[in-house]
Amino acid sequence: MNKGEFMEAMRTNLSAYGKSPQEVSDILADFEEHIATGVAGGRAEEEIVTGLGDPAALAAQYADGAEPLKPAQPAQPKPAPVTAGGVGRAVFAVIALIFFDLILGIPILATLFSVLVAFWAVALSLGVAGLSLAVLSFFLPSVLPFSLPGLFLVLIGISLLALTVLACIGMAYLTKYFFLGVKAFFVAHAKIVKGGSRS
Repeated sequence: MNKGEFMEAMRTNLSAYGKSPQEVSDILADFEEHIATGVAGGRAEEEIVTGLGDPAALAAQYADGAEPLKPAQPAQPKPAPVTAGGVGRAVFAVIALIFFDLILGIPILATLFSVLVAFWAVALSLGVAGLSLAVLSFFLPSVLPFSLPGLFLVLIGISLLALTVLACIGMAYLTKYFFLGVKAFFVAHAKIVKGGSRS
C-alpha cells in the first residue's frame, strides 16, 4: 500500500467513525509528518506505511470507543390495510377477469398454442422427410418414380435435415417467448387482483 492509498483509507475510516473534517485533516497531517520524517531518514515510503498498520484499526483507536456510523436504513413502506371496499374491488376484478378469459384470453392462448404445435410438427416433419429421402436414395434408388441421381437425393435429404435444425432452433425461441408471454399474462392477472384489493 502506498502513501496515497493509506491516506485515503484513513480518511474513509475516520469519517465512518463520525470525525469532523477538521479532526480528520489534523490526524492525516500527523501521519503525513511521520511519513515525511521516515522518508527523510532514508526509509522507503511503503515500508513506513506498512509499519503503521491497518488503517481501519488505526481509525478505531482514534474513535475513543465509538462505533462506526451505519448508513441510515430506508424506511419500509407500510402495507395498505385491507378494507371491505378493497375486497369488493378484488372480487369484481376476479369476476371481470374470468369473463375476459372466457371470451378472449383462453381462445387466444389456445390458438397460439395450436399454431406453436403446428410449427413444431412442420419442423419435425422436415427432418423426417430429409432423413427418409437420404436413406431411400441409398437403399432403393430404382423404386423412385423419377430418375434422379442418388447423390442429388442425398444432398436434398441433408439440406432438409439442415433446415430442420434451423427450424428447431427457431421453434425453441418461439416456445420460450410463448411461455414467457403466458407467464406475463398470469402475472398481469395477479397484479390486477392485488390492485383491486387495495383501498
